[in-house]
Amino acid sequence: MSRLVRGGGSEKWEESESYAKKAIQLDLENPVSWYTLANCYLTRFFSHTFSTHDIRLSLSCYSRSSSLPGGSDNPDLYFNRGTLWKYLEEFERAKDDFERCEVIDQGLEGGRNAREITAWVSRVHEMVLKKGRVKEKKLKAIREGLGACEVPKGEGKTHELVGGGDELEKGGWEEEDKNYDKALALGVLMPLGDIKTPPAKYLCVDAKGGCLVLSIYHLSTDANLSDKDKVIILSPVVKEMKLGDKGYLGVQLLDPKKLVVNGRMADLRKFTPAKVMVETFGVKREEEGK
Repeated sequence: MSRLVRGGGSEKWEESESYAKKAIQLDLENPVSWYTLANCYLTRFFSHTFSTHDIRLSLSCYSRSSSLPGGSDNPDLYFNRGTLWKYLEEFERAKDDFERCEVIDQGLEGGRNAREITAWVSRVHEMVLKKGRVKEKKLKAIREGLGACEVPKGEGKTHELVGGGDELEKGGWEEEDKNYDKALALGVLMPLGDIKTPPAKYLCVDAKGGCLVLSIYHLSTDANLSDKDKVIILSPVVKEMKLGDKGYLGVQLLDPKKLVVNGRMADLRKFTPAKVMVETFGVKREEEGK
């Protein structure tokens, strides 16, 4: 019943979650019930809360399901969790889950997803090393422009503007507050990948000349940045994106209220949540107004 209600619309997530929890109370060792609850938390994240707390709950339930007898044979679980890991840019974990899915059920194309992740990280690794083949004259102009950037004055805490991403503590979505009092200015060089696939990703350069990738979550498809834009990320979430011997430095913007574009706070109307589809779900960026 939980799956039927959830398919009826994202506004039903509370009822869906209630049914899933009641099923678990009846049988704590049923892997399907834990898998279903994981999907409920995931739906709640994408349709309502956008809180990493729900991501943690979802991942915990997926783990519980896979640890129970019969749970490790569920290809949908690995495909769903792999898709979530990919969305979070946890590429090694995503690749592992997609490959496990492929072993169980080749029809879900987990192997293709695993290969696409490997190709993506390798491609971006090379682009970061070569700074997108952007000419030094343009890079110098961008760096000089970033030197004049200032964090907008406003209410609440202040942020110290640092020169480069290498000065910030590394963490990721699980440790969002590591750089809570810092800010990072970036010049956009070019978009990366399919604009319809979240998060929106951009090759950027910082004031010290370091090249990195900015990932913006919940950005509408008609609100893309251009190579003329300069942005400041407040309380930046910095992560080493790695897969095997390839990788790059990334900045994840999880909260649109922490984005400054060309000296002004970002227009929140240009942000919209990603859309989730379950049971074997995918995520896609949703155009504003739909």
